[in-house]
This record gives sequence, C-alpha cells and structure tokens, in this order.
Amino acid sequence: RSRGLGDVYKRQILQKLKDSGFQSFLVGGCVRDLLLKRVVRDWDIVTDAIPEQIKKIFNEYKTLMIGKSFQTVTIILNHKPYQISAIGNRNSKKRYKNQEDPLNILKNNLLCRDFTINAIAWNQDKGLLDPAQGLRDLSQKTLRSINPDIRFKEDPLRMLRAVRIACELAFVMSTEIRKSIYTNAFLIQHISPERIREEICLILDSPDASQGVLLLKKNGLERYIFSLDRSKKIQIAKKGSKRISLSVFNHIKQDLAVQLALWGRINFGSCQDAGIFYIPLVNY
Repeated sequence: RSRGLGDVYKRQILQKLKDSGFQSFLVGGCVRDLLLKRVVRDWDIVTDAIPEQIKKIFNEYKTLMIGKSFQTVTIILNHKPYQISAIGNRNSKKRYKNQEDPLNILKNNLLCRDFTINAIAWNQDKGLLDPAQGLRDLSQKTLRSINPDIRFKEDPLRMLRAVRIACELAFVMSTEIRKSIYTNAFLIQHISPERIREEICLILDSPDASQGVLLLKKNGLERYIFSLDRSKKIQIAKKGSKRISLSVFNHIKQDLAVQLALWGRINFGSCQDAGIFYIPLVNY
C-alpha cells in the first residue's frame, strides 16, 4: 500500500512524527490523487499531536499557524507547503483526559468530510482508513457525499467543488448530490466573489469545461453566480442557448476572457450580461 506514495519530504514528516511518539495520517485529496495516480497539489497530514508539539518537533523548519484557532501548522519544505492538523477535538486537553482514541476521532471526522473520495486516510502501519467507502466510489467513478445537505450548508462552496471535481476526474455526481445542489444553490450567494472565482477558473480549465458549464446550469448554480436580474436574463438565454455548442469551451483553454464572453453570449444574450463576476474573472 505504500508503493507509489513518493515525495520524500512527506515521508520525512510522517516518520518524524512517528519517532516523536505520535500517530499521523495522510488524508483527503492527496490520498485520493495518489490512488488515482494523479499529481498531488496539496499534502494534508493529520496527527494526534497538538499544534504546539508539532511546532516543537519541526522547530528547524519554517512553520506557519493557520486555520480556526490555529489548529493547523503549515511547514515549508523545498518551497512546498505541507499542512499538519490536529486530529479531531480542538480541546486537546479534554481529549487526552478522557483518553479518547485518536483513531476513532479521525474516523468520525472522515465521515464529516465533503465527499467520500476525500474521506480516505493512510498510515504506513495501519494502511488505508475508509469509513465512508470512498474506495468503492473511486472505482465506480462516482462523486458521493454523506448528508450532502449538511455538508453544503456548512460550506456552500462545496457545491462548486462538486462540479469541479466531477469535471477534473470525469466522475458522475450521485443523485443525492445533484438534488441537494439544486435545492441549496441559492446559498452560493453567501460566498465571497474571490472564492467563487477560484473555483470557476478551475472548472473552465478542467479537461471537460463544457460539462462544467452544463452542470452549473442544470443544477441551478449558474443563475445565482452570474446574474443580478435573474428572471430577465434566463429568458434571454432560452432564445440563443442552442446556437452554439458548449463543446467549444474545451477548445478555448487558457483564454479566460474569451470563455467568459462566450458564456455570456450563450446564456445571457450579451457578453456584458455575464454578471457581477465577469470583470473580476477577466482580471484574474
């Protein structure tokens, strides 16, 4: 199971935590990408050490404290960030006092992650932890979530991530996720333009950008992202949306301005009517 895990710095971090008497696991998207034999962009590690102990263990490296209540320590090695987070209960003293098993805490936390394929953890001694059956969904190329309504209300940006991951991996979103996105699409209005912009850029740069545009439209997200006067622009969109095939989005990569202009023309009848994110996205 350790074959192909690569990245000598990541292995050094895991070994250093183990040598210091702590358990540690790779978790989330990095495990997913390793299993799919994709390039890992971000390395996420969880451990039963508390942040102060993590900083002490890696005191010879540059470290940054991030996240709510500074529960995540980022270590910079070879110009790459490695995020190390405390497992589970933020009240570490209470956790140790009650002698809660860090492994059980980790399994419970994995069940609360956004998607099952991001809810897999790996440790060299214990192998893969998969309480949400993410391995099954990986093999079936299915994007699934446990309690998607709750997950999307916790962070509405996850709805855009669902579209982006489906396009990047050529996965099919489960019926439950699609229904939940359609029901909760209006919540995306509470997310900052900067966060939305980042996900939209990744969707348009994915291997199947046309599918991304279609999913945003079919699942009700588009109207809450790109339109201020929604009812009027949706009516305009119906007149001209069939004139241009969405497949053209897959042939104009690396030119975000053209993609957005085309998007505005197809769906809103005008490049300028692509909504409040048109100008920020062009300048991205």
